[in-house]
Amino acid sequence: MKKILLYLNTFLFLPIYFSFAQTIPDKKEEISNIEKISNRTSTLLRTTSIYIGAVEGINIATYRIRDLATADSISGIRLYRQNTTSNKDTESVYIDSDEVSSIINAFSFLINKTATKPPVIETKYIFYSRGGFRLVTITQTNFVGAKTKWAGFVGLDGPLFNLAPENFTTFKDLIVQAKAKM
Repeated sequence: MKKILLYLNTFLFLPIYFSFAQTIPDKKEEISNIEKISNRTSTLLRTTSIYIGAVEGINIATYRIRDLATADSISGIRLYRQNTTSNKDTESVYIDSDEVSSIINAFSFLINKTATKPPVIETKYIFYSRGGFRLVTITQTNFVGAKTKWAGFVGLDGPLFNLAPENFTTFKDLIVQAKAKM
């Protein structure tokens, strides 16, 4: 009887143990360096921000945070959508200064790619930043006439918002302006 219980325990609980032990890390767990400093407690923080502009409801601003106790300072870009019913942000992400060039390069690549005729097969390009910013470009097919077109989306630490490919250049230009003012 003891052997049967031992075998049952082994075969019932061992798979459960391994299923929990092999979890895949989520990209959401990674936060920007700006957020790391802003999450500090028992310290005095100073933040400054300069509004740059907006594209399709997504606001772009420079952002600098300084821990006055340790003199740590970091700058970056803040992307956010304003809530229409209140004065609070609905979605907001921070892009560290060391990631800004990568985002500019991603936009440049996608501007060139979306200027060409979209491929017939489904194609998707995705850029992730540490703070939760996502830039997604996919091909969409109209099944009535089987016409394929490019579609763009921006994720601000949550749902994806439409960003028409023809506005990629404007968005990239605002990021470049923000980088110059950091």
